[in-house]
Amino acid sequence: MAARGADFAQLNAADVARLRLPKSVYGLSKLLDEMMMRKFEVAHELRWTSLRYGNVCGADPEGVLGEAKRRPHTLMTLAIYSLLDRTPKLKLFGTDYPTPDGTTVRDYVHPADLAQGHVAALQRLLSGAGADVFNLGTGRGSSVLDVIKAVEEASGKTVDYDVHPRRLGDCVLSALSTAKAEQTLGYRPRFDLSAMAATAWRWHTEFHDPNSYRRANTAV
Repeated sequence: MAARGADFAQLNAADVARLRLPKSVYGLSKLLDEMMMRKFEVAHELRWTSLRYGNVCGADPEGVLGEAKRRPHTLMTLAIYSLLDRTPKLKLFGTDYPTPDGTTVRDYVHPADLAQGHVAALQRLLSGAGADVFNLGTGRGSSVLDVIKAVEEASGKTVDYDVHPRRLGDCVLSALSTAKAEQTLGYRPRFDLSAMAATAWRWHTEFHDPNSYRRANTAV
């Protein structure tokens, strides 16, 4: 639940479990969605499941599907695009956070693991189980520099970046526990950060054609 992150460098596990209000407007909108679904469950017998994601990155290992955005905004893709000269030099916002390497920490998840979680959640819902909420991620936090290192290892190249001051609203740590999804859905993430970077790099260098945007825009 990356969007529900909070500064909890000083909080223990029990404190984290009691956190309710997300830090961002985006995260708040997701919480309100869940509240609305609970209301409709009572009023209209709606059957639902909510899945809270980590930060999604990586691509299909076979090269069938991957991220294809004209203007990417995710860290891993921006790092890869900078190596391929598709975007300017990567910007790193803040290196003075109370984390091991000074950069913010997030939970990342591969699309294939998300797909596994979705199928399991739907099967549970179709079996007649009640509404519930599950976290889908790896259950491990990775820093900005961890992501950059993973891209460097996947590409064999060095990511050049400029350090900028912290961005307003960025929290120190945004991570999640997948224990409930593992126990209830049988969810088992298969891709770690290195695998996410390796599949993403292969997608962007072997399968994805960025010029397709130009062709699509000029096609009659």
